[in-house]
Amino acid sequence: MKRRSFKMRVVESTATLVLSIIAAALLWCLTGVNNLLNWAGFLLALLAMLAVRHMSNGNALMRVRTWMVPSTFILLSGAVFSIHQYSAVLWAVIGYVTSQYYLLKSYQEYHAERKVFLAFFFLGASSLLFPKLLVMALFYYFSMQIQLRAFTLRTLLAGLFGLLAPLELYACVMSVLGQPEKCLEYIYHLVETGPLCLFSLKLDRWVNFGFLLVLYLISCAHYSRSNFNDKIRTRMCLYIVFLQAGVLLGCCVLQPQYYELFLPFIVAEISPLVGHYLTFSRGRSGSVFFYMILLSTFLIAAFNFLWMHSLISF
Repeated sequence: MKRRSFKMRVVESTATLVLSIIAAALLWCLTGVNNLLNWAGFLLALLAMLAVRHMSNGNALMRVRTWMVPSTFILLSGAVFSIHQYSAVLWAVIGYVTSQYYLLKSYQEYHAERKVFLAFFFLGASSLLFPKLLVMALFYYFSMQIQLRAFTLRTLLAGLFGLLAPLELYACVMSVLGQPEKCLEYIYHLVETGPLCLFSLKLDRWVNFGFLLVLYLISCAHYSRSNFNDKIRTRMCLYIVFLQAGVLLGCCVLQPQYYELFLPFIVAEISPLVGHYLTFSRGRSGSVFFYMILLSTFLIAAFNFLWMHSLISF
């Protein structure tokens, strides 16, 4: 009987997620054991992890039973220290992942407008916390036309109504509270643009972004060669995730002043892709890259820790 490799034992084990959460908690300790906001961020990361798992499992993105997708998300979140601190954007990440869950669910639905409405509703609600996220609505419609084949007049209107519903509710609440200027602030943050000045980013941001970009490219290269192993529905859903991840990475490059806000969305989006690669990569190269990615994740965490303390010392 052929002995299973360490990689396959990790992929198939139910203990993988538990160990990943413990490792992430230890990494969170490095940014402030006594900081309540830090641990509030950890709790939100766990909720986002559950949302990512629900999005992946609910749409059968993995053709085997594995915990690699949520494990990848929580480990990457632990390694990237700028995600640790509590932020309202983490709630937007949960809403965005929930939105994508319903978008993927609309594939070949007879009444796809029902899922499309919910997808755009959660996207619009998430944009209240991070207005720049509203641009993803254009790519939702693109995916509905190309991958989901669900673009009709009904789904077009369902998307518009779903997108406007939370925005209108927000405008009504602000008017009742006597703060209509909040609506103007939302519009300002939505249309505001800054100079394309990548050189203003510090070294730690370049390193973290480069690490996530490399993971994305490795996953893209692998899936371009192995996509025939998945069913058509799974392929279409993963193509959407690849597209959304690429758009978020591009937005981060075009608007570097929002780097820290885009980062948790990027981590959430590439986690299913990296988890898919780590699960289904085969051969010696697959094992080598598995160890390299695992080692690189902890090296990135060590770099962020040293960088944080070197800044404090200066």
